Amino acid sequence: MPWAAWPGWRASDGEQATAADGRQRIAALVASLDRMSIVTHYRRPLSGRDFRLLWFGSSVSLVGDGMTFVALAWLVLAQPGGTARLGLLAVCHTLPVFVGGLLAGPVLDRFDKRHVLAADSVIRGAAMAAVPVMAAVGEVP
Repeated sequence: MPWAAWPGWRASDGEQATAADGRQRIAALVASLDRMSIVTHYRRPLSGRDFRLLWFGSSVSLVGDGMTFVALAWLVLAQPGGTARLGLLAVCHTLPVFVGGLLAGPVLDRFDKRHVLAADSVIRGAAMAAVPVMAAVGEVP
């Protein structure tokens, strides 16, 4: 995006705006903001209860997903030939997100979003609960 296209931006004396001009403008803008206004700006969306619950739940879920992948990677690496199977784990961990993303639109259009989210959470929970059970039994593929 050319710097001259920013609203209110004018190059001096009819000159072409350059990247350096844009960087100077950004530096001046950042310098003009005080710390409290930035904190207030980011806290404003969290003042709504529904959004705060959604944000907190999503954050916990993302942290859990990351911890799950690390735990599964350790489990795979602990097995014989684990380094070769780590790539397969990455594909198996990522492929459902990609395919599910393509199919989510029609499913969410047809059914109530809360029920789909609840069903998704139950299925994911059952799948994750099966991993330590299968590891204890010794049947982890």
